[in-house]
Amino acid sequence: EFVVRNFRFVPPGTAQPAILTNIFIKSEQFGFEVRGEVDRTYTVEASTNLQEWTTVSTFLATNTVMPFAAPAVIGARSGVFYRCLTLP
Repeated sequence: EFVVRNFRFVPPGTAQPAILTNIFIKSEQFGFEVRGEVDRTYTVEASTNLQEWTTVSTFLATNTVMPFAAPAVIGARSGVFYRCLTLP
């Protein structure tokens, strides 16, 4: 008998990079869609200088297109850059 305390499914094969699409701004909220692969883990990061990045969100994709809306504090500022990374 054994007990599994932590389990993480990782799909086989090399992960494809995420693609950011359908950028929107409404009511001072900034967002976009992340196109990727189901069961892959992605992290969205923000930066004001393209050198120092802060994780804004990490999520497991349950669909090939996942919506993302920036927190109001970050999204309302101008000069914020975003990127999405596919985690191993």
